[in-house]
Amino acid sequence: TLILGELRGPGIINHIWITIAPPPEELNRNDIILKMYWDGNESPSVLSPLGAFFGQGWDEWYEFASLPLASGPKDGRGLVCYFAMPFEKGARIEIENQTGMNIGAFYYYVDYMEMKELPENTARFHAWYNHELTEADPEGENEWGTLGQPGKNTSGERNYLFADIKGKGHFVGVNYYVHSPSP
Repeated sequence: TLILGELRGPGIINHIWITIAPPPEELNRNDIILKMYWDGNESPSVLSPLGAFFGQGWDEWYEFASLPLASGPKDGRGLVCYFAMPFEKGARIEIENQTGMNIGAFYYYVDYMEMKELPENTARFHAWYNHELTEADPEGENEWGTLGQPGKNTSGERNYLFADIKGKGHFVGVNYYVHSPSP
């Protein structure tokens, strides 16, 4: 585990950039775990494989750009996050290498703004990773209607619940990767 940064006092992280060597085809970025702690908490508010956090599931690498996340300029090797991540008493960012390989180079940049105090009731950023296998329909998968006219799920039965969130806050999105064992 490597501590990338320990910040004191109130502030807001507003930009993170990371690139790693060896390249993605040689080093699985989903075996490198990103952890972020706010305000002295012992449990991380962000706990995710690096690839999945930056929008690249299944250990794939590709270029893309969205408002909060981007990867590029070549084969998605530079990972960028623009989510605002406020903290009142401090922040700690860690990387844990679970690859079983040596990470030859780990370059990163964390841009943050120090503040005298955060506005009242400022929310905190949270992100987590979940990996779950579900069972296929007894009739088999029917991706793109290859087995005939697809049925309609009018009851919601067997829908996958990806978040059950209570309390105040803003849900900003999900990176959702599906492995479909279609014919």
